[in-house]
Amino acid sequence: MADVLWGTFAAWADVVSAASLNALANASSVVSGDIDNTTARDQYAEVSFRTVTSTMAVVAGGHLAIYILPRSHDDTTFPNGATSGTTLPGASYLRGIIGFPAGTISPTGSVIVPIVARVIRIGMVNRLGVAFAAHASNMQLRYSTGSEAVV
Repeated sequence: MADVLWGTFAAWADVVSAASLNALANASSVVSGDIDNTTARDQYAEVSFRTVTSTMAVVAGGHLAIYILPRSHDDTTFPNGATSGTTLPGASYLRGIIGFPAGTISPTGSVIVPIVARVIRIGMVNRLGVAFAAHASNMQLRYSTGSEAVV
């Protein structure tokens, strides 16, 4: 009988540039450019956030909300909230959170979320309770895609 295991994940890629994360306000979002998953047809994306040296005073329940935004049926437009700023994606696109403990910390964490075999965008909303640190190159939001393998 075959086993279903994790397959090999792709190399890490930036969701957005580090400069896009500079001083990102609480309750604001950043959204990637188009990610074409129509050929690879990967089933999952691991989304990872890393603060290199800065610290932030995260409130209780502070987290980053991760959204997967597929192109709509016309294959050209994305749902509302599919651009960076303060118009946030709808709750139906929420796929996971990266949670952190309260306190002054250097937030680092990741989450694995399901994705579809379409052109998508990855969105992230800052729900830490504070703005990100004001460092243009000190934070990373990256992703890697993969699927299951039958062996």
